[in-house]
This record gives sequence, structure tokens and C-alpha cells, in this order.
Amino acid sequence: MKESIINKKLLRMMFGFIFIGGGAAILGIYHAAKNARYSLRYAVKEYDADIFV
Repeated sequence: MKESIINKKLLRMMFGFIFIGGGAAILGIYHAAKNARYSLRYAVKEYDADIFV
């Protein structure tokens, strides 16, 4: 009986870490994509300014 309780708690902890880690990974990817989008816009604007000058 004690082993099954321990196993359930262990599985809950493992799934909790996976859930939290997955959420952090999604936020990290979103943050990286957001920063990449701004840096690309900045590079394009700078490149356009060089052409017209």
C-alpha cells in the first residue's frame, strides 16, 4: 500500500515538472521569436535607409 502511494506522489511530481518545464519552454520560444522579429525589422529598416541615402 505504501509503495503505491509513493509511486503516485512520484508520478505527480514528475508530471508537474514536465508541465512546468513545457510551459517555460513555450514561453522561451515565444520570447526568442518576438526578439528575432524585432531585430529583423530593425535590420531591414537600417538596410532600406542605406539604400535611399
